[in-house]
Amino acid sequence: MVRLTPRVSLACLLVAAPILVAGAQPAASSLAAAARPPMADSGAAERGRKSPWVAGALAYVFPGAGHFYADEPRRGWLVMGLAGLGANLALNDAGSRELATGGAVLALGTYVVSIVDAPLAARRTNARRRRVVAPPAPAAAPDSGAIPRNRQGTPHAQPPNGAP
Repeated sequence: MVRLTPRVSLACLLVAAPILVAGAQPAASSLAAAARPPMADSGAAERGRKSPWVAGALAYVFPGAGHFYADEPRRGWLVMGLAGLGANLALNDAGSRELATGGAVLALGTYVVSIVDAPLAARRTNARRRRVVAPPAPAAAPDSGAIPRNRQGTPHAQPPNGAP
């Protein structure tokens, strides 16, 4: 049986990190799509929607996986790292009993927080994607007959005819 030492934990993290990062990084085209104004198709927003149930189920299977699914990779790495650190402390034979107990509490606490927070992360992602920024209004041409307005959006007071 392999003892979980800091070296073994670091080696596992170094092996798993590129795999997880490759799956968590958005493609360049999705970054360009985020800069574009939203499409009029209402079904487009539903296709990119993240399910809170799926995020919670993934977090139940593996701490941090629900956050990666919900497009919050930093939080996923944090949860995964804390759970891994806690498991390493709890299962390492070289530490004291208090350290092992603290590691178990850290691992289990992080696991529970991950299960609770992953569906919330999916809801946060969906809320961010629903926000629509209105495009700027086109400027009125000088001869269009538009009423000049002040900064508050109310019309300027027009001087009477003949007044300077």
